[in-house]
Amino acid sequence: MMRVISNFSSIPVIPVIHLSSGRVVQWDALGRITRRDPHANPLRLTLTWAERGVHLIHIVDLDAATGRPSTVPALMMGLRSQPVTVRLAGGIHDEIAARNRKAFGIQEIVVSTALHTTGTMQKILAVYPSSQVLAGLYCRDGQLFIGRDEEPIAEELLSDRMREFGLRRIVLTSQFPESIALNHNRLLISRLAQQGFEIWVAGSVESDIDVLTLSDHGVAGVLMDRAYPLPQ
Repeated sequence: MMRVISNFSSIPVIPVIHLSSGRVVQWDALGRITRRDPHANPLRLTLTWAERGVHLIHIVDLDAATGRPSTVPALMMGLRSQPVTVRLAGGIHDEIAARNRKAFGIQEIVVSTALHTTGTMQKILAVYPSSQVLAGLYCRDGQLFIGRDEEPIAEELLSDRMREFGLRRIVLTSQFPESIALNHNRLLISRLAQQGFEIWVAGSVESDIDVLTLSDHGVAGVLMDRAYPLPQ
């Protein structure tokens, strides 16, 4: 696990791999998916980070999230001998999806829209214990959103729902083009951290200064993709 360290703070920085059609993709300045090169092989990239001592990798399955066949099972087969924990987000909407992820070796999952439905969450939590499940939320203008909801969810309601499900970890992503490091988002993070939630953040984190500023507001770790170039 990589860390950004200064005289004032030390915080984990976790590589993020976005998968689409079996390739590693990233976002351009306009928020569009771009392929960095035709050889953006997710297994090669993941093995590169494992060789560099990374023990946790966050994968966003854009195929599963949009109803297309997932290539994550093939990726996990290639990682069977690696001491890497894979945290997966994207397309985990119900018990069947959770069981599929469990079957091909995913250790941690991030759920979002399932948070709306108690029955669905109970079934997912019968597959993965709450210690292996994170809530995936978006923020904009200092407010919280679940999935593509247009209306924010009240912080009190979210807290009640998290405690109902026994969840304590959150992946909080700012909605493009807003940076997670903006002041109103930092204040939101502080409020959530003060309630005892472990907050992992993503979204336009561009520099060490952003990371260190976020750590001062109670962030447990930062997810970044553009910080890490594809292997040559």
